[in-house]
Amino acid sequence: MRSFTPSPLHFLNDLPKPNDVCESPSSALVIYDSYHEQNSSFVKWLNLFGQSYSVQAGEDLKDILNFPNHVHKISEKISNKSRKALTVIAVGGGSVGDFAGFFASTYKRGVPLVHIPTTWLAAIDSAHGGKTALNIGGAKNQVGSFHFAEKIFICKNFFKTGFNQGQESSAPGVGELIKTALLAGSSLWTQLGSYSSLNLEAWWELLPKAIPVKYNIVSQDPFEDTSVRQVLNLGHSFGHILEKVFDWSHGECVLQGLYFCTAWSQHRGYLDLQLAKEIEHYLQNHSHKKTEVVSQKLSINEAKRLLLSDKKINKSQELDFVFLKKLGQPYVESVSVNSFMDELLRQGWLK
Repeated sequence: MRSFTPSPLHFLNDLPKPNDVCESPSSALVIYDSYHEQNSSFVKWLNLFGQSYSVQAGEDLKDILNFPNHVHKISEKISNKSRKALTVIAVGGGSVGDFAGFFASTYKRGVPLVHIPTTWLAAIDSAHGGKTALNIGGAKNQVGSFHFAEKIFICKNFFKTGFNQGQESSAPGVGELIKTALLAGSSLWTQLGSYSSLNLEAWWELLPKAIPVKYNIVSQDPFEDTSVRQVLNLGHSFGHILEKVFDWSHGECVLQGLYFCTAWSQHRGYLDLQLAKEIEHYLQNHSHKKTEVVSQKLSINEAKRLLLSDKKINKSQELDFVFLKKLGQPYVESVSVNSFMDELLRQGWLK
């Protein structure tokens, strides 16, 4: 049986010292979001490592058709480095982490990986759990691997500039934060609701409590050999459809997916009406697409096509959907594609 050890997690104000990141910084490869080149402190830190490779964050980076060209360019930089001497360091958001993680998992059959997430979404979700993935033909995360980071560093200074631009800068991570609180139960949910705004300090206090929730679930099913880890997909089946059709942020789409899940769970009698209303009210307060959601509609054929490409479609051609019974009690049930489409229609999402 494959072994699993949670990635050591470090919360820092500034960037970590190179020797803390890996044993041999001169042999490391830093794959980073080019956005950070405007930060002189980051550039100075970057130069302390052996090699670096700049990428532009986004879904194009994860397109499998673009991957061979990147691999060719990277291999030219590190062709003289042995497998044992190389560590890949991913600095960026979710797309950068997915790309760098997949590269690290496949290059010379796998080299060590370190994550330094620079978005709240990556900091709370994608940097943890060992999943890497690329997209095929617009379908998300169709080719991937499990490759757990040896270390993860969350550096506060990466997020300060973003918060000077206003609350919107944290929005992409809010959906995953709310999802985590729903999975955790009443304690984290209550604490989350106690903040009048999810500013930098609120996030910094919540992250050390939210991240272990994911690791607690992952540790029970690290390689998805059972259905335990599927509960982390709460809000994602519908969220991924919205993400592809409307090009909204992942976090916003997960937030709408949580709303869909809550309404369906209550409609099926799994979730108490009062709690459902409380969850929906909180989701609405943090949605940045309130007006657009009211007017947006999905075509039946497009929604069904994207649903059928979901990795959670099982051998019976049904969807393993995550419902919610109460705070901290998700419930996975196999549902037919038609019943999912009927619920989209009931909630007013279909043209």
